[in-house]
Amino acid sequence: MPALWRRSKKCYLILCLAAGAVAALAWWSPRLIARYEVYRGRRALEAFQTEAAIERLEAACRFDPQDAQAHFLLGRGFRRLERFDEMVRELDEAGRLGMPSERVQRELRLAVAQTARVGEVEPYLPQMLTSPGDDGREICATFFQGFCLRLDFALADRVLDAWAADFPDDPEPYARRGDLYNSVQRGQRAEAAYRECLARDPSRTQTRLKLARCLLDMNMPAEAEPHLRTCVKEAPGEADAWFRLGECLSALGKNDESRRALERAIQCDPRHFGARRQLGELEIRAGRAEEAFKWVAPLQEDWPEDSRLATTMAQTLQKLGRTEEAQKCWQTVSRSQKAATRFDELILEVPNRPADVDLRYELGMTLLRYRSREDGVVWLKSVLQFDPRHRGAHRALADYYSKIGDSEQADRHRRLAEETGPS
Repeated sequence: MPALWRRSKKCYLILCLAAGAVAALAWWSPRLIARYEVYRGRRALEAFQTEAAIERLEAACRFDPQDAQAHFLLGRGFRRLERFDEMVRELDEAGRLGMPSERVQRELRLAVAQTARVGEVEPYLPQMLTSPGDDGREICATFFQGFCLRLDFALADRVLDAWAADFPDDPEPYARRGDLYNSVQRGQRAEAAYRECLARDPSRTQTRLKLARCLLDMNMPAEAEPHLRTCVKEAPGEADAWFRLGECLSALGKNDESRRALERAIQCDPRHFGARRQLGELEIRAGRAEEAFKWVAPLQEDWPEDSRLATTMAQTLQKLGRTEEAQKCWQTVSRSQKAATRFDELILEVPNRPADVDLRYELGMTLLRYRSREDGVVWLKSVLQFDPRHRGAHRALADYYSKIGDSEQADRHRRLAEETGPS
């Protein structure tokens, strides 16, 4: 009997310990997962992979809603994406859970610094850089963005100097410097900056792609080709990398290889404007007007005023004997040339009137319609930095995103356009 009692007591103790272990695991497991997600989210933010970071940090908040750091970093991610209502919600929650008020206040100032209102918080910049804590890179990145929006490139350059001096192994300030020089058409300096970035981190595929585009713009396709081949190897699903490789191979006279690369780009993104237009140009040069028409005709429905596209379309229609339609396309080319003259006039006015919303809007619409959709979108987004309720910019962006198949962004801008009054 005593032996049976001892065995029963031992089994009972084992069961209690097991139950306790299960309870402890149930208690700690979500928190351990949350800590891991916070770690991955912070690393993604440090690499400026903001959308990936938000996914991680939202998961962390689900597993542990009481984690102040997860809410704070999630607020930072929303701030970068200019989702300010969500930013405020997360920063408030982080403060309630114990995040120091000075860090929350700094993040709110950074929300102003990354916009065209950067001048309102510029006096705080020296203090922020003197005692940045863990936020030195974030402070530099944010003020750099704000100064660029204000077109104060000298101050933006000084911020990059401070960033590179304090973090000499960080590739990001060199990537930003390359973007800055590229935006003001200083190709050789942009090239050098991108190379400095890649010397510190050769795995940055998007920076390598920007370097290759820079080399193509400087008419150096032979130098661009090895970089582009690296890009498509590292990111085989990146349509723009295949498109740029096709563009490069075309410039080198390797038309068959170019065609294959462009077709690969369209497999990745059936709506890719550049690849379809380039294929149309290849086919018309080869004398295959019907093939050219297949590629460019759908594009003309969405972008009838694009100068380069209208030229290819006019040549194609002439080859097909559709003279009257070709003449209309040549008229479009003529209008786009006048628009280019207007663009040159407008761009000279921007440094004198950096906060002029109407000027930025006209620039964006001119680029979007006649020259470059990507550049036009950048200018239209800058309009919203100065006037977040600008109905015309929201409507133009909704139309653009709808045409490229990004329904989420299209719906967002369409909703914002409907919520605002007339521009």
